[in-house]
Amino acid sequence: MEDMELLIILIESKDRGASKMLLTSELLEEVVRLDNSIQATNITLKHGTMFSFKNLFTRRGSINFLFDAFKMGYDMQNLNEQLNFTLDSAIQLDSPFATIYDHRFLTLQHFFGADTYPRDNVTRVSQIKAVQSIGLWYMLQAPLPDRAGRDILHDIELKVFEMSQQNFSSYFDFYMYADEVANHEMMVGSLKTTNLLVVGAKDAAPVDRLERVVSDVGPSILITSVTNTLAFSVGILSPAYTMMSFCLCTTIAVALDLILEFAVFAPTLVIIVPKLKIKKEIPIEKSWWFKYATFLLSKFGRGLFTLTIVALSVWAYFGIANMNPNFEPEKTFPFDSYLQESLRPIKTLYKEYGPLSIIINKAPDVKNQTDLSTFIQMVESIEALPETYPSNYTQLWLRDYLKYFEKHSNDSLSYQLVPQFLEDRLMKDKNVVLYHEDVNGIVHIDSFVLLVICHGERNWHSRAFFVDKLRSMVDSHPEYKASVFDYDATIFDLIITAKPEMIKAVVVTLVCMVIVCFVIIPSPKHTGIATLSVLSISYSLIGALGWWGQDMDPVTMTNVLMAIGFSVDFSAHICYHYFKQERIDTRLGLKVEHNELVYRLTSVLLHVGRPTFEAASSTMICMLPLFTVKMYVIGSFAKTVICVGLLGVMHGLFLVPSLLTLTYKGVDDKKRLKETRSTDSDRPLISNQALL
Repeated sequence: MEDMELLIILIESKDRGASKMLLTSELLEEVVRLDNSIQATNITLKHGTMFSFKNLFTRRGSINFLFDAFKMGYDMQNLNEQLNFTLDSAIQLDSPFATIYDHRFLTLQHFFGADTYPRDNVTRVSQIKAVQSIGLWYMLQAPLPDRAGRDILHDIELKVFEMSQQNFSSYFDFYMYADEVANHEMMVGSLKTTNLLVVGAKDAAPVDRLERVVSDVGPSILITSVTNTLAFSVGILSPAYTMMSFCLCTTIAVALDLILEFAVFAPTLVIIVPKLKIKKEIPIEKSWWFKYATFLLSKFGRGLFTLTIVALSVWAYFGIANMNPNFEPEKTFPFDSYLQESLRPIKTLYKEYGPLSIIINKAPDVKNQTDLSTFIQMVESIEALPETYPSNYTQLWLRDYLKYFEKHSNDSLSYQLVPQFLEDRLMKDKNVVLYHEDVNGIVHIDSFVLLVICHGERNWHSRAFFVDKLRSMVDSHPEYKASVFDYDATIFDLIITAKPEMIKAVVVTLVCMVIVCFVIIPSPKHTGIATLSVLSISYSLIGALGWWGQDMDPVTMTNVLMAIGFSVDFSAHICYHYFKQERIDTRLGLKVEHNELVYRLTSVLLHVGRPTFEAASSTMICMLPLFTVKMYVIGSFAKTVICVGLLGVMHGLFLVPSLLTLTYKGVDDKKRLKETRSTDSDRPLISNQALL
């Protein structure tokens, strides 16, 4: 099933499905013309090789044979009516089932929202009067094994998509959906985003010496980079391919960034940054940060800190409660994409007809009544679920075969009549049943497909967990080696695993941060505060996104994974520098009283305050143009960065400093502390330049 794709064509009335289409021979002929036009779609490569739509067919290819059977029966009955002949009683065209010469099949696969005539004694060509929509289905596969094959598949699907935007027929409009078209529309939004991101970059004020840069910010950068690298490395083990790819790319990006920061960017600053003119120092008491530190340690500042913690927690809780665990595919496309129109009728389709394949790789032993009964009971338990139709909708060839064998053979039950059965039922070339005969002529079933039809008001979230539920049911019968297959299973796996992966990422990030922090900052207090800060930012971020209209979907969860990495920056820098300044004071034997603590905090904020604010604000400014891209994924990312920037500044410059200074008590010599700070080499120079 590698590179296999399902292409869906959905046909509606010209008024976007507001009225139903009368089922007439003219309408059916137009559908056939559309089918022929789609299959005639082709492209020519640069070297002259031509590939047509039919070249992309899998072994099943066009799976519209039931529509073809219905059309054949309709034409026969219509001809009888035009010639004033009696309608053939062996042909009954109805919904949801039709019968043509003892062959009963499900018309619900192609005709949706059908209105039928009254059940009276009037004979009609078809009992179906009108339909909401008509569906055509195609199984496609890249014609070449390399990337060129995917490009061919992409180009042909895109031509069909362009055809759907033209006025193909006066009877209807049609919409299409396929993976390559979806990927193309997602890339449209990505290209717009890339162009907008050239407006700015994350920056901070340069320092005088490279040595000072490395000693000041090196440890905190190391904490954030190593923490994120380790955390996302664990995500590489995720069973979901999409999540694994995301974590792998992020791990490589963060690791390379750490190397480039010290090996390229920092040395380059020494070359390109002009020598700063040394200006006269100003007293630390006159700096804005001194006034701010005084406010933080005041009673009003302490009260505001407590109130903020409580309010933020309650606010985030209700924001999370507002989030719906849902995902819709249109979130990945631009809002003005024509593909949005295609998804509208497809939602209606899945409410009435949602096929789900179960592949049986080891057929039950029909000679063993117990084994056969167990298999039938497994199927019946699936059919009894509220999301599925009853047994008469299920496409299970084995049930019909048991009746066929009983009618055509007096021998004990076996699979010997399977070839004849498939031939009589016109199923031999449909690859529903795969079998082989051994040297003795005994028929063995290799595998077969069981098709269950689902229905009801189901969003993608409920569909995903229903598939997961079905997997558990078939896994309880390992003797049949059954597997559940859905064409949207990749998205389903992402929906199912996103939440546990996010929780795991938060836990792993916190554990990694604790370990790395404790190696560089061997202090349980500072490490614990940094960890609590990351946890608080992550929790508040999810609540903020909930208030901003985001759902609890894989898009939001993936953004939160990235945001966790961002949040480490705000915590690590302030905690490291505070630990460093505290260690200096301890080495000098200083015990700081309440008023003197202002000087310690001011010194720390002079190191990290302005860079933290500049980094957050410049990043948020870069995100503002992204709000012009009308695409949920891009908007969600921009919202996440804005929220984590605001929350990061709040934590890094308000909550964490307040928390770091909460436990300090004692009396000390103010003059000694100030003199020590003014002569200590670790203390930054306070100049006009630093205060600008």
